[in-house]
Amino acid sequence: MIPYFEIPSIPLFGPFQIHPFGVLVATAVLVGGSFVLRFGKQQGQDEDELRGAITWAVVCGFIGAHLMAILIYFPERIGEEGIILLFKIWDGISSFGGFFGAVVGLWVYYKRLGKPWLVHADIIIQAFAIAWFFGRAACFVAFDHPGNETDFFLGQMYKDGVVRHNLGFYEMLWVVVAVWPAMFIARRYKPRPGIMSLVICAAYAPGRFFFDSLRGIDPATENSTTRLMGLTPGQLSALAVLALGILAFRNGRNWTEKVAQAESTPAKAAPIRGPKKAKKKKRR
Repeated sequence: MIPYFEIPSIPLFGPFQIHPFGVLVATAVLVGGSFVLRFGKQQGQDEDELRGAITWAVVCGFIGAHLMAILIYFPERIGEEGIILLFKIWDGISSFGGFFGAVVGLWVYYKRLGKPWLVHADIIIQAFAIAWFFGRAACFVAFDHPGNETDFFLGQMYKDGVVRHNLGFYEMLWVVVAVWPAMFIARRYKPRPGIMSLVICAAYAPGRFFFDSLRGIDPATENSTTRLMGLTPGQLSALAVLALGILAFRNGRNWTEKVAQAESTPAKAAPIRGPKKAKKKKRR
């Protein structure tokens, strides 16, 4: 059993403090961004273009994370605090909302550039998998993903004295033992566009789907969550992530075939013309 612990916040001035959760989330963004640039450089991608992609992914990711947290998990807060709550991006985030928001941001960014974004998506999702570890470490230390009571040896003592599954901790471990190995093995084979997205999504989704089954279902407890057709929003989102990976794989195959076809089709040679004959001037 993991004992309960509490990492104190560092006071700055007035109401402002440095929270462990915020530090780890910021670390996830910085580490993920640096890996995007590193992976992109290895594949000869334009650095300025990748920086723009990072900006769009981060901004849209935070917006999506907040909107999903409020609209899906805590819709009652809108009635209590008003519609202004939707604009307080710092007040409540959802990891899946961040993922889907980042996907939308990347799609819009590369749509505006008029470029196919699958190659870039494969680069960015690898950095996302690296950063996910720090994001889940933030959830682990904040105890914001409590599960059912348990006597499992990796269960954790919570502040109320009850040993529960800490789903943030479990997911952090899953990233290390499943997602990272799958990603680095796939990288060795230099896969075509779409493969990396499929591999990472397929490695992550089953673990998250299972972990969400460990959430409590008692509406009177803090670890309960709404369900649709018996599935939590996290489980439905995990299925959506897997579907996105499959879609990237299919589009990557189509894109690769089009590129190969274009490269194998010889360009039409321009007709060879002889030198122009000088026109004879008419004598008058």
